[in-house]
Amino acid sequence: MSIQRADPQERRKLILIVVVMALLGGLAIFWVQGQLGAMQAQIAGGQVDLALAQFTTMVSVALALLVLTGSALAAMVAVGARRVIREQRYPHSGTRLIRDVEVRQGAAAVRIGRLGLALACVIALSTAIGSVLAWRLLIKFDY
Repeated sequence: MSIQRADPQERRKLILIVVVMALLGGLAIFWVQGQLGAMQAQIAGGQVDLALAQFTTMVSVALALLVLTGSALAAMVAVGARRVIREQRYPHSGTRLIRDVEVRQGAAAVRIGRLGLALACVIALSTAIGSVLAWRLLIKFDY
């Protein structure tokens, strides 16, 4: 049994990414709250069409970010899974880990790689289906 050791630099990078994403998420929440307040004021002032246009734009941007994020995540998982299958080694040789992992080879690694490909398909399909359904619901607001 062999162990692939964790990379301490990768741990620090992950912590930095999580902190930055949490800050960006908080800023996005404050921005959306401000926009919703402005839309309520516009509706109260009788500018319903302007508020609806702003709402549609805001939701369209959110859906575009959903598609972009889901597609990027699915692609990253699929690329890693294909490398695992090709090398018949999990984790594949180029992986930088945040924790120690037991190396699996042969059929067990290929099985993990195929599960990774299935996960990538599920991520891509759920992103596509979810965004299409949300877009169809958003279009109903235009009438």
